[in-house]
Amino acid sequence: MAKKPTQLEQWAISKKIVALRREGKRQDEAVAIAFDMWRRNSLPIPPTPEQIRKQQQERMKQWKRNK
Repeated sequence: MAKKPTQLEQWAISKKIVALRREGKRQDEAVAIAFDMWRRNSLPIPPTPEQIRKQQQERMKQWKRNK
């Protein structure tokens, strides 16, 4: 069974399709390219709010250690 994109991945795929359409690609080409990029893990996916919070906490810990 094929893997389904998460909600965040769906958003990134949609944004990539829009960007490709602005570059002059046809709709079907843009969709194929965006999903192929997602399948190959070359589509940039923004971090989730939880990941951002964890990164901020780690930076704060490092900052406090170096203070």
